[in-house]
Parts: sequence; C-alpha cells; structure tokens
Amino acid sequence: MSKNRKRATTVAAAGAVIAIAIGGGVAWAAFNRATTANAAGNSETFKPLTVAGTIVLDTGTTGLLPGENANVNIKVTTPAGSTVNGKIKSVTPKTVVAGDIGGIVETDKAACAGWLGLKTYVPTANAVIAKTAGDVNVLLTDAVTLHTDATEICSGMTFTTKWDVVFEATREDATPTAIVLTTP
Repeated sequence: MSKNRKRATTVAAAGAVIAIAIGGGVAWAAFNRATTANAAGNSETFKPLTVAGTIVLDTGTTGLLPGENANVNIKVTTPAGSTVNGKIKSVTPKTVVAGDIGGIVETDKAACAGWLGLKTYVPTANAVIAKTAGDVNVLLTDAVTLHTDATEICSGMTFTTKWDVVFEATREDATPTAIVLTTP
C-alpha cells in the first residue's frame, strides 16, 4: 500500500475514534408519538312508509264485468322524522288466491281468483314521496282486470288485492302532486 494511502487510512481512523470519544458523552435521541384521529359520522334517517290500498271503479259502477279494469289507489303515509325522500322502486301484486275471494260459493273461489289479473309497476320518473310527514296518493292505472273468460260463477264476488311497495331513500326532489303510475 502506498504511503499516502496508509496515512489517509490512519487519519480517517483517528478521526473516527475522536468523534466517538467526543460524541460518546452526548445522547442523540428522537421521541416519536402516534395518535388516532376520530371522525364521527351518521347516516340519513329513512323511516318506514306505510301504505293502504283501495280499488277505484269507474264512476257509476259498483263492480267489474268480464273484460273491465279497475284502478288501485295506494295512500302512502310518511311519518315524522325522515331526513330523506322515498322513491318508489316497484309496486308488485301478490297473487290473488281463493282466500282473497268472498261473496260466492266456496268451490268457485279458486276459479274466480284465477280470472283476476294484476299488473306490476316499475316507475321510471316522478315517483318520489316527500320526507315531510303526510299522505300522498299513488294511482295504479288499470291495475286489476277481470278477464273476459270469467263466467257467471264470479257474479257478486268480492276480492282483496295485496301489493308490495318497495321504496328507496333518495335525495331526488319529491313529486309535487299525486303520483300516477301506468304500465307500458
């Protein structure tokens, strides 16, 4: 090894020993702390909407004849405390069964139940119920049909229809008047 290189190595080693000796009495430390930030949130309040339905017949009629339709009015009640509007996603009928039929001979109820047709409604627009407490009428046009092949065994029958109404919380503007739903 050359003299200059030996001398440089010796000087560097001595400098390191001096630095350790001088720095040995000094403590170098860093304190670290970690903490957690809490961010509280909440969800909107979408209270259950209640519904009640009625059959709406043409003026001057008291019931259906074979081949005729009736509307159904569903009154939607919004309770106090909702913070968002409710959008109608679908209105789906339950199948009419013999137990839903009255006023006729027991053995004819199943046949007459089969001659009642009900429609499903899937709104595409203007079907938003306001979040404020109150009632809104939703009219299902031509919702119930007594089929043309219904016979006289159904004469004088009474029937109950049942409808499942599905709502979704939304920030869309509420429909300002009664809602009318039709099927294509």
